Amino acid sequence: MKNVSKPMKRIIALCLILVLLVAGFLGRRVYLDHKKDTLIAKAKESRTDTGMVIFGDSIWDLNRGDNGIAELVGKELGGTGDIYNLSIRGTRATEDDTLEETGINLGDIISMIEAHTNTIPDTYEAAGELDRMYADAAYIRYAVIAYGLNDYFLGVRMENPCGPYDTESYAGALRTYVEKIYALFPGVTIILAGPTFCVGYNSGKIVHDSDSYSYGGGTVVQYNEVARKVAYQYGILFVDNYADLGVKRGNSAEYLTDGTHLTEKGRKAYARNFLYRLAQLEYAGP
Repeated sequence: MKNVSKPMKRIIALCLILVLLVAGFLGRRVYLDHKKDTLIAKAKESRTDTGMVIFGDSIWDLNRGDNGIAELVGKELGGTGDIYNLSIRGTRATEDDTLEETGINLGDIISMIEAHTNTIPDTYEAAGELDRMYADAAYIRYAVIAYGLNDYFLGVRMENPCGPYDTESYAGALRTYVEKIYALFPGVTIILAGPTFCVGYNSGKIVHDSDSYSYGGGTVVQYNEVARKVAYQYGILFVDNYADLGVKRGNSAEYLTDGTHLTEKGRKAYARNFLYRLAQLEYAGP
């Protein structure tokens, strides 16, 4: 490099530094991914009973094939048992007759299980799943609560300071049904899965996102923090999909099909992160 000018030397040096930084970043990512996969596999091998019931919305409901979240989780869960996916698109954790859309919410499904009945319309796959759970007399080790986006879209209030168990508030509904799920399934491990990032479109362009946009009740960031607070209150696992999946405006097309629902890549990332956080709980506590 004897005849290379000083500015060119600086450029070459900066390029080398950049290459080393990128290589280091990628190497660390590979290492961390390997650690996650190792922990997931270790947890899978150690499980014996793994019956799981899912209470959720379209994030878990719309894709029920091989690349649906429930199926992806089930493949890696291990042990004996089955997954009963009671998720229903359009549903939410909260109750409010003035906001009813499907006519079913988390409280309705919990009430059915309490009474051992099934009034879910046959148009929803969850109807058959609930019948199957009854027929199996299933042992439920894990119960997943995965709501928030429809609560957000409808602008329901996040908390009622005068009514901590007010089921018309997001926090109150979560508290109420966490306690009911504990009563329904003795010894169950409850997993509270937070809502995911979403964007709003107008004329094919993103005009707002859930980091800052509110439909009247708050941003998804705020609903997510309410869910985290309730999980902490009960000492249960909180899966922070909002932060962990790393979905933002710039990469949303990779992870979201329509601004809200997950692509195949998004579902795989969701399932893997869910399994990793569960494995962390089983080996290291919340």
